[in-house]
Amino acid sequence: MITVALAGATTGFGLTVLRTLLHLNSSLEPNQRHNFVLLSRSPQPEWSAKGLEVRQISYEDHDQLVSALKDVHTLISLIGGDVSALRNAQTCLLAAARVADVKRFAPSEYAGMGYEGIDLYAASKAHVWTLCLAAKQETGMEVASFNCGLFMSILATGTSKGITEVGRREGAETGEEEALAGLRPWNFVLNLRAGTADLPGDGSAKVAWTEMRDVATFMFHALALPLWPEDLNMRGDLRSFREVLEIVQRIQDRKFLVRENSIETMEDMAHENGKQFYNQVRVALVKGYCDVPDDLNRKFPDIKPIDCESFAEKWWSGVRLPEAAWEEDQAFM
Repeated sequence: MITVALAGATTGFGLTVLRTLLHLNSSLEPNQRHNFVLLSRSPQPEWSAKGLEVRQISYEDHDQLVSALKDVHTLISLIGGDVSALRNAQTCLLAAARVADVKRFAPSEYAGMGYEGIDLYAASKAHVWTLCLAAKQETGMEVASFNCGLFMSILATGTSKGITEVGRREGAETGEEEALAGLRPWNFVLNLRAGTADLPGDGSAKVAWTEMRDVATFMFHALALPLWPEDLNMRGDLRSFREVLEIVQRIQDRKFLVRENSIETMEDMAHENGKQFYNQVRVALVKGYCDVPDDLNRKFPDIKPIDCESFAEKWWSGVRLPEAAWEEDQAFM
């Protein structure tokens, strides 16, 4: 049993990870359970009332952060947002972890392999990872990047299916909210309600897909590893967008409108306002950015993550849909 501190776990994907970790932890024998600690900038009375230890912190207060990390063995960052949040808050967190003698640190990664060509990540995640490697070299701290490819949950954007037992347990109000698992709706490449596919290249590049709760499940089991390598890779499925498109068309029983995009075209579109991140990631996908290995799958063969076909079947079978039609892109950055 170890003490595990979570940062950035009060909203979004981080909240889904927190809920999943606590659910899995509760299934263990009491003497085998980990001690989870929630780091938060604000009081969390709901979690405190449930018995979870909440340590209130300010990322700008180094001494307070060091104190909050005392007795913490493993620190996991789930911080999301813009460059400032990803870079500055995590830089402060790592600096405090070094002083507090934290043994393991996992920065907020949860994507593909590397950062090349994606400006948002190059200015934030790459900087933090460089600091992580320095901490490993100078202090012996184990640092690891949880890599999972694309979040499979985005494939549920727009579904009208109702909630399941998992959604009721987590307090979701709709099936879409349950399926997105803390993500905002995003028609990334595929718009499954409108019936369109805005493919990176010809759509044939292999992509690792992992559902949000499966990411958390692999993370939970990784806590038991005697040593953390620098890459903790996982995947629920390995499918190109073309393959996912074929699955969805069969389940929805309709043909999608399809557009292929060359690397040059996507690089040009990346200069358009609000479309940089979307197109830079699509270019990276063509180059193999999300062809993530299955290291944790092989270490923990008893974990059976959901695959793309089962996920699409769960959230789209029987849903009545209109004729396929192009809509305005959703490209947030």
